[in-house]
Amino acid sequence: TGGNPFLEPESADTYTYGVVWTPGFLEGLSVSVDYFSILVEDAIAAGIPAQTTLDECLATGNAAFCNLITRDPDGSLAAGEPGVGFLQTNINIAELETTGIDAQIMYTFDVGSHGFNLDYAATFLDQLDTVPYPGADPIECAGFFGNNCGSPSPEYRHRFMATWQSPWSFDATMTWRHFGGVDNDNEGDTLESSLDTVDYIDLSGRVFLMEDTVTLSLSILNVTGEDPPIFSGAGP
Repeated sequence: TGGNPFLEPESADTYTYGVVWTPGFLEGLSVSVDYFSILVEDAIAAGIPAQTTLDECLATGNAAFCNLITRDPDGSLAAGEPGVGFLQTNINIAELETTGIDAQIMYTFDVGSHGFNLDYAATFLDQLDTVPYPGADPIECAGFFGNNCGSPSPEYRHRFMATWQSPWSFDATMTWRHFGGVDNDNEGDTLESSLDTVDYIDLSGRVFLMEDTVTLSLSILNVTGEDPPIFSGAGP
């Protein structure tokens, strides 16, 4: 284990297709929708477990596994000599693929001398697959969390911001962060089979002083005190 000076840069094929609509009948409205498709090849992944390396090398003869094994002159894997054993440094062996849609709606308008700005941004995650090594089954993580997928990857999430620009040299913003519910990627884990949908409300404000040359800012995150979901399998 340890560092690997032979790592190569990851390579990716990235495609995005999008449209932006600014209708003439409603000034200040802008709607954008973007589809994304990303395939990362030669992705950097943690070393393959020794038993998996040995099993796959014996079963397939694949150099991707067999080249990670070094025996001593007598063929032993447990001689205790430097360099003998299994290479488990980070290596360019994984593959990551993700697809989905990003959407954003922005609307700016005035009511008298007061300005308002509404900004909604969301991601609809369709696919988030990881292949830890060549020949392995893809690990599907869209809508899941857990030991294989790590942090939750909800299929839907959004951020909505509403800003009031007052005529009295201050403005205020309310932000609503929403994360959809996810399931445990390990069906045998009976402690947390799923994590519920969670919402956070943030407030912030700015005061402009001395002809707008000085700005005082105040932010309060999670004003409702919403408890974040806890996954016991993540460890301490």
